[in-house]
Amino acid sequence: MASKSRIWSTDYLLSAPTSKLTKVDLQTILTDSRAWSSLTSEQQQHLAAQVSDSATEVTDGNPLPSNFGPHLRQFQEDLAEGEFKSDWQYEAQEAAKDRANGKYDEWKEKEMEVFWGQLQKLPAGSLAGESSKIKLAEMVAAGCFQVGDVWAYARTFKRDDGTKVLVEKEVILKEIDTDLALVFGVPAGRKKFPDADDTEYSLNGNPAGLGNFIVALDGRISKLPNGNAWKDYRVLRANQDMGTLFDVREAFWARQ
Repeated sequence: MASKSRIWSTDYLLSAPTSKLTKVDLQTILTDSRAWSSLTSEQQQHLAAQVSDSATEVTDGNPLPSNFGPHLRQFQEDLAEGEFKSDWQYEAQEAAKDRANGKYDEWKEKEMEVFWGQLQKLPAGSLAGESSKIKLAEMVAAGCFQVGDVWAYARTFKRDDGTKVLVEKEVILKEIDTDLALVFGVPAGRKKFPDADDTEYSLNGNPAGLGNFIVALDGRISKLPNGNAWKDYRVLRANQDMGTLFDVREAFWARQ
């Protein structure tokens, strides 16, 4: 356990998954005038110097852009997931170098050439109609999915009062049953990323079932409108984006 003095150090606060900053209301703290006035003039000047030259003076009395809050929450999520730890940052930098040097090119070509190559040459009108006949179980049986795959769910819902709610979760494929059901670990509540408290969900049918389960866990949406569930997920494998589930299905159809 970190010492009491260490948990208040700048490095710990800005990098440790257990940082106090993951739990507090950062927007309220940062917008309190006392947060600014508590700084020395040198500290204020240092912070002001970090502002982009393109920034303009705000005179409308509401200096915060509408995306300030969501970006703060994303920072807290990333912090809690350990994405600011030195080892994670190092691995991310190395992965970026590997991608730039073409390390994954052969793998990506093998996995995606059919869709991004042959498929785009096919009549556009034939794709949706024909590929939509393919069932998820067929794709599972053919080995389209692997344990460890991540399905990143994202869908925006509009409430009756006009406000919009974005529901996001990354679910991880933990097992493929003998009956071709996909067993996912789903983050609890409104958590976005998998952890030890994941709830299991067995998908054996339309992907909409998993989406409904995700939205129910989130708890903010009571009425689910119709939609194409195949386009609500992006499939990630070995940190590579395979496209939407809809894309993966079309790629599978093109191979037949």
